[in-house]
Amino acid sequence: MEDVADVHLFMLPESLRAKLGEEAARDLVDLLNAAGRSQREDTVILVGERFERRLLEVKSGLEQRITDVKADLERRIAEVKSELEQRIAEVKSELEQRIAEVKSELEQRIAEVKSELEQRIAEVKSELEQRIAEVKSELEQRIAEVKSELEQRIAWVRADLIKWMFVFWMGQVAVMAGLVGLLYNLLR
Repeated sequence: MEDVADVHLFMLPESLRAKLGEEAARDLVDLLNAAGRSQREDTVILVGERFERRLLEVKSGLEQRITDVKADLERRIAEVKSELEQRIAEVKSELEQRIAEVKSELEQRIAEVKSELEQRIAEVKSELEQRIAEVKSELEQRIAEVKSELEQRIAWVRADLIKWMFVFWMGQVAVMAGLVGLLYNLLR
């Protein structure tokens, strides 16, 4: 397919074709096409070699730049790390001192609150014991009243129950007497 395309690249004028002849014109076109192909291939190879050389130069330059940047960043990281470690030590020292101060203040406050609360507990305990004694006295009195009322009601319920039991048993005796009388009249 490339040969057909190459034939069309070089068109000989009719006058030159007539003087050379058809076969010689074709050979001339083939020679020119072959020279063009060879020149293109040489050009592609030359451009490829130049590109590879340039690529290697750029790569080498970039690798050197990366190495330089890496070294610079590592140095800066080491500096920043050193500064931060020093700052951390300072902050730690300050905070430990502050913690000691706060601890002392809070322990003192805890002692004060404990003393206040123990005093308040003693007061509340005394008040509650007094109130318990009052409530106990009131409840004992109320229990005695309720007990008396319940004893009266139980006595009344007992009397009422005996009355109703008497009525029930009298009714039963009357029914039994009536049944015995009926049975006696039926059997006779």
